[in-house]
Amino acid sequence: MNLSGKNNFYIFSDLPEFYTSARLFVEHKVPLIYNLKDFCLYETQYFPLMHDRALGFFLPPPALLILTPLAFINLNYLPVLYEIILTLALFTALFIIVRSLNINYRNQAYIFSYLCLCGFAYEPIRIGQLSTILLLGLVCLLLTLKNNQHIKSGLLLNLFWLKPQLIIPLSFFLLGGRRYQTIIWAGIIACLIMLILWLVYPSFDVYVQYKNLINYCIENSQYMQPELNATFRGQMLRILPHSKTLIMQVSSIIWLICLLAFFIIGHMLRNKEEFVELGVMLIIPAGILTSLHCYNYDLIFLLPSLLLYFVKWSELDLLAKIIYCLFSTSFLIIFHVYFYYQYLLKGGIINPYFILLLVFVLTCYKLIYINKLPLPRLKF
Repeated sequence: MNLSGKNNFYIFSDLPEFYTSARLFVEHKVPLIYNLKDFCLYETQYFPLMHDRALGFFLPPPALLILTPLAFINLNYLPVLYEIILTLALFTALFIIVRSLNINYRNQAYIFSYLCLCGFAYEPIRIGQLSTILLLGLVCLLLTLKNNQHIKSGLLLNLFWLKPQLIIPLSFFLLGGRRYQTIIWAGIIACLIMLILWLVYPSFDVYVQYKNLINYCIENSQYMQPELNATFRGQMLRILPHSKTLIMQVSSIIWLICLLAFFIIGHMLRNKEEFVELGVMLIIPAGILTSLHCYNYDLIFLLPSLLLYFVKWSELDLLAKIIYCLFSTSFLIIFHVYFYYQYLLKGGIINPYFILLLVFVLTCYKLIYINKLPLPRLKF
């Protein structure tokens, strides 16, 4: 049975972009990966069931090495295996973090039910994105950081070549917090990845091509659709859609300033026993808000922050509880479908997820710096 065509999977799935890039990489056709025209031709050749739908590949070159195993899976079984992996990654990450927070079984049932009805959990699995795998990577990274396992932490940081914008803020926080061994090991492993890439394709041209593609997509944003992001850049693009380059420049400056702030915060909190937990609450939500690119399905990265917030529910004031309820319920599928498909995709000017994320970030800082709310400890 040809499972690849079942239910028109490739009409909406993003799996073709990951498989095609991996396949071209193992076939030593690296220069074609960052050429939109050539890449899309190969994509439709591998996946004729896409029906003329084309997706570009916008991850940095080191991500190719991580995606390589996809190229060796039979296409007839790849969709099923891929979806199983994404689903297992989501619930494995959830299992680890609820156990680490010592959440009782009743509340675990509430959390599980919520996740089953949650847009940011449903979307990456539905369209075959990598967000649930990266969530598992984030949870494992928190585990290794708590246990001072520097080599494993460095290795896990390199998993985020798949979406580096999601982990760079936390990396600056770790650097400010003098977690030098983790950063050094991450650098060593990154150099090994670069070396392997050099052996496969001994040229810097692929990095130049990647840079040119990203620069091209700033003005030709229909390929990446950053205006859908719950970020400062995404919101500004909805207000000033014809000032894409200017908005990118302003957003980049804001992002760099925030990275410096994350470094300073890490330095100030370096001796705190709950250093990792503070990073989850202060850096991850703010890092997403100020990042240059973060799709709605990548908001699943907020799950550890939401759960830390949830554990301290009884100690929150009324305003904090209201904000938490508004923010968490906005991701339920019934609201997600309306906000995303009926409002954002049809040109709505104000992104409700941006507003709610901004309020959530401000609330997290208020709870920690003004209310002095003690955070629960992650005990892996």
